[in-house]
Amino acid sequence: MRNAFLLIFILNWCVNSAQAAYGSSADTLTKVADTIGSGNDSQMRSYDLMRPSHYFSFLANNFKHQATAPFNLRPKEWTYLGAFAIVTGATMFVDQPLNDEAFSFTEKHNGFRKVSDKISSAGGVYQAITLGVLGSTGIMLKNEKLVNTTLLASQAFVTSSVWGHLFKKISGRERPSRYIGQGKASPAFRGPFSDLGRDRYGEKLTSSFPSGHTIVAFSAATVYAMEYSDKPLIPVISYAAAGIMGASRIISNQHWFSDVLVGATLGHVYGRQVVRNYRRRTTASDTEHEQKLSVTLGYNSGMILPALTYRLNGR
Repeated sequence: MRNAFLLIFILNWCVNSAQAAYGSSADTLTKVADTIGSGNDSQMRSYDLMRPSHYFSFLANNFKHQATAPFNLRPKEWTYLGAFAIVTGATMFVDQPLNDEAFSFTEKHNGFRKVSDKISSAGGVYQAITLGVLGSTGIMLKNEKLVNTTLLASQAFVTSSVWGHLFKKISGRERPSRYIGQGKASPAFRGPFSDLGRDRYGEKLTSSFPSGHTIVAFSAATVYAMEYSDKPLIPVISYAAAGIMGASRIISNQHWFSDVLVGATLGHVYGRQVVRNYRRRTTASDTEHEQKLSVTLGYNSGMILPALTYRLNGR
């Protein structure tokens, strides 16, 4: 949760810097109907996320969509959800043996584990800083698309971080790193607000399910992959980096395989929601303010006369 607050602080600085670099937009915000039945509080055009008021308004709108999404699933989406639940349940049966294999491998290859530990510890705060650096780079280079994409990625990062934290509080799953003497930790779910023990260094453990590092990594990666889908290398790099982060959490004995699987899926879903919501709203705005000049025929005093008609949609 504190990672989300850190990112808000970093991106708030970036948003204000971007506003100063590019200037404020003169577009008037227009209310339109929302796809979930309630009214949008604002309607944005491209790059308006650089305005702090628009940024936080859109952030609240994304939370609203994500919170109500389970009540608006279509039959096909319920089918996908059911299939995913079955796959997740099946992977939970192999969590323990997969963890044993990963632990055995790293015991034999200590150097590999050290690298994995460094990657694993680079999650959370460092992921937020990475987004801040990318946003700042876009500002310095006056690359509007990079700035806007980073702001969208930060929205996915913040929302997925908050939901992931909530799911952890509810699930109460033991981590594989829990220290119980000579025995093995269990991938059991203890329920909301349970005491999940401590690791071998005495640090208090939080719930393992789902993997928070993986959620935020895949949510941000999905935004970059979707916004730069015309550049094949960007999606590959984005998802590869997120995948390495998820794998490192297993190798470092911090998560079970199913934790990472669910985290990656949730992150992808949140990232897609943020991008699709933004595209829907900006497209509606662009259409609303589209200007058209056309030739028409009119009838006046028994004569048919040509006329020019100028129309500004939505006005």
